[in-house]
This record gives sequence, structure tokens and C-alpha cells, in this order.
Amino acid sequence: MTYNFDEVIDRTNSFAVKTDFKARNHIPEDALAMWVADMDFATPPAVTEAISKRLSHPIYGYTHLGDNKYEAAIAWMKERHNWNVQADWIVHAPGVVPALGCIARAFLNTNEKLIIQQPVYPPFMSVPTNNQFEYLNNELVRVNGTYEMDLEDFEQKASDPAAKLFILCNPHNPVGRVWSKETLLQIADICLRHDILIVSDEIHHDLVFKGNTHIPMASLSPEISQITITCTAPSKTFNMAGLQAANIIIENPDLRARFVKELNRVGMETPNVFAGIASEAAYREGAAWLEQAIDYIEGNKQYVIQFAKEKLPMLHVLDSEATYLLWIDFNQLGLQPKRLQHFLNNEALVWMNAGSMFGESGNGFARMNIACPRSVVIEAMDRIERAIRLSHVPVGDTI
Repeated sequence: MTYNFDEVIDRTNSFAVKTDFKARNHIPEDALAMWVADMDFATPPAVTEAISKRLSHPIYGYTHLGDNKYEAAIAWMKERHNWNVQADWIVHAPGVVPALGCIARAFLNTNEKLIIQQPVYPPFMSVPTNNQFEYLNNELVRVNGTYEMDLEDFEQKASDPAAKLFILCNPHNPVGRVWSKETLLQIADICLRHDILIVSDEIHHDLVFKGNTHIPMASLSPEISQITITCTAPSKTFNMAGLQAANIIIENPDLRARFVKELNRVGMETPNVFAGIASEAAYREGAAWLEQAIDYIEGNKQYVIQFAKEKLPMLHVLDSEATYLLWIDFNQLGLQPKRLQHFLNNEALVWMNAGSMFGESGNGFARMNIACPRSVVIEAMDRIERAIRLSHVPVGDTI
């Protein structure tokens, strides 16, 4: 079956965060919404059918996930990622971000710290800050147009006696790296030597472009698995974030018990009535849809990269290895972060995430969501080029 990713689906008045909160965020109504990380593609038909079938039963009471959901998730991890997961390792959570909050509270004491790697997904900063924990920033380093980890600095941060937890983003949001086995082993070795708990956010693990392979951190060795909490979900993979179904995978029973205790303490243990059936349908019947979606998104990525090379050479678009999020460097426009965001939102009329949200090193960048019809990507790039021309930036010349 061939799926239609060219279809433009109107999401306005559907309570979609992406489209229905423009006024609240001071965004012009006609700006293209290319920010928050969900797709503008219809969710796989198997998911819709499973939900519709459940909807036909008129009672939506308390529910449990059922063995079928766990079996489907286990088979998916084995087939897609060559990782043998057991059912009792998987803990349901309503999302990865709520899980991160529970992990921080379960495993950090007052005055203890966690390590992150900016530029990075904003909740990696807000979760510790909101829970009164300090974070140490092991800044990613730009090398030859991409990003690498600074392992020497990571070792130094990990040697801080107060450092107890490290949040890894793999594949990385927003820079799109799929970290190599060598890099993961080096990071894990440092964490093992310094008794650092690894929290591996792998929510984008299925959205990897051809030529790249995602390796779950916990799959590298039994020793690494014992110090790793892996955060996954079908939400990004199959565009079902609103169904609130995350799989937090923890082999170590002591770590798992502490995490579950915190989940229960804040009342997050009960799943959405549709979470289990939707997840099972996605994992069992969504592979073909996903393959076509990845190919389509990669086509969008290549369009943006080529457009920038030909018409906007002052921009640098990172050639990402995964995710449907592009990290675009606008620094050569010479605009301060707030001015850049105003320019994109109000003059180009393309609403993207401000790079400054991802840490200070994100200043001058923006994150573009390209999980949308090609026509929207084309319109966005045309708008950006037109706005730059009208602002008298010399398009075609490097500033």
C-alpha cells in the first residue's frame, strides 16, 4: 500500500498545539507552523482502525495495557534494533518528559547534579530546574559542519562528586546525530567508572535515515544495561503523541522499582484507555507506513539542503542522520536571537523553534519540523528567501 504524505490536512480548530495557539504565542495567523515535534501526516490507518474499534464500546473506564502491547513492543525492538527486551523491563509512562521528571526525583538527592549536552531538547534543562537540581553542560562541539561529543570535558564533568545522572539524547534533538557505537561505549565507560546513571532518551530511535543505524545504549553490554534507563515511545515514530504512551525500559530491577515508586507517588501509573491498543497496532502493522514516511521526510530534508545551497548560501542546514527536525544556522544574517525569531515568525511567516531554547550555543539557529507535505516545505523555503531579499540581505553572497 502506498500512503499519501502529500495530503495537506487542516489541523486548525482541532486543539492542536502546533496550530491553534498562534495568538497566544504572538504568531501571525498565516505563519506556517513548523515548530513542535509532531507530524502533519495522518497517523497509520491501523492505529485509527484500532481506536475506532475501541470507540465502538461505550465505556471508557480504567484500563490496563495487556500482554499484547508488550509482546508487540518487544518484537519491534528485536526486529528494528536487535535488542532483546523482556516484558517486565518495560514500564508504561504517559510520556518521556513526565518520565524524566520522575527519574530526576527518584534518583537525585538535594545538591546532586545531572549532566546534559547542549544544544539539546529544552526539557533536559527545565526538568532539573523545575525540580531544583543543578545541571552540568557538556557542550557538543561543531566539527566539519556537524556535532561531536567532547569526551574530555565529559570525563571532567562526570568526575564531579555531585554528578550522579547523565541524560543522553540519541538520536539527538535538535542536531540530528545518531551516535556511533564507539562514542556510546566511550561515554558508557566513563559513566561506569564514575558511578553515573545513564538516562538514554531514544524517542526518535525509529526515525533514522538510510546509511545510519541506531544502537540502544543498553544493548551494548550487560554491565551498561544495568546502569541505563531507556526512554522510548511510539509517539514520534507513528505520530500519536496525544495518546500518551511511552515505554521506559529498565533491566535493573532496583532501578525499575525506584522509578515505579515515583510514578505511583505522582499518580502516573494508569494508562490512557487507547494507549495500549494504539501502540500494539502501530508496532504490528505500522512498519510499511514508517518506511515510506522516512523516505518522504528525507526527500524534504534534501530539498531544504539543496535550496539553501543554491539560493541561501548564507544559511547552513545540518545534514541530519535522523529525526524530522532540521537544525539551521542563521548566524550569518547577523541578527540577535530575539530579532531572528521575530524575523522568521513575522516577516518570513515561518514559525520554527528558536535555537536559543536549546541552550546558549543555539543562538542564531532555528529548528524546522519537516514532517509535513512537500508543498509546505517548498512554501516555507520560498518565504524565507523572499523575506531575506526584502530585508536587503545579499542573497547569493556569503555575508
